[in-house]
Amino acid sequence: MNTSTTVAGVQPALPASGRPQLDRRSGPLTALVFVGLLAAGLLFTGYSLVSDVEEAGARTMAWLPFILLGVALLIAAILWNLGTWWLGLPASSSHTLIGSIIGVGVANALMHGRDGTSGVDWSQATKVGYSLLLSPLVGFCCLRSGPSSRTARCTRSRRAPRLRRGGSGCC
Repeated sequence: MNTSTTVAGVQPALPASGRPQLDRRSGPLTALVFVGLLAAGLLFTGYSLVSDVEEAGARTMAWLPFILLGVALLIAAILWNLGTWWLGLPASSSHTLIGSIIGVGVANALMHGRDGTSGVDWSQATKVGYSLLLSPLVGFCCLRSGPSSRTARCTRSRRAPRLRRGGSGCC
């Protein structure tokens, strides 16, 4: 007999092991919440785009080029991620998205007859590049020397932490 069933014969969302049952289909409420959050994100993105363009003082007659550039940016990032996934290559989604932003800037400049490098603010791109290069190093150094390193050692050993005099209270 299955001990995880309730009186009505319906299993709870989390079984006794505490793990979610991912092999079950989600309900209509989950789909409604997902669609609501997606719509809210799209509305926020659209509002941010409109306010940024107006703040820059640019007069726009049509929003279609902005929308098409955004769609091109996302399609480029998605295709790159799918291609690396298909080939089994490791890829970072944030690096991919930033690369597609730079690529769309270069393509937009070339489409308007300008030099390809004029479509990108290279000082900002350099700052983003430095942060992409340095953030894994900083995170690795903090992981190896911080309290999370001791926590990882404790959870890896699966022992109860022992309190030592003058120690960290772990292992």
